[in-house]
Amino acid sequence: MNHVPTWLILLLSERLREITNDVLQHSAKDVKEVMGRRIEALKFCPLMTLFDAVGPSDTFEKMLETFFDGARDSLTL
Repeated sequence: MNHVPTWLILLLSERLREITNDVLQHSAKDVKEVMGRRIEALKFCPLMTLFDAVGPSDTFEKMLETFFDGARDSLTL
């Protein structure tokens, strides 16, 4: 298995949080409207659930609170 450099993990983690914060700027809209396509909206809750489980942060928790009333995807956990 290839080793992923720490700097790359940190960079991607930072960018993920930035993008997530950008999405939160549209909190008045429905998640389907924000994501553009229905399938993307369907994948969004499981992704935020997973990211929050492996790297808990206020950003992912706020995303779940904002767009999914705080509910986590039970099939992801």
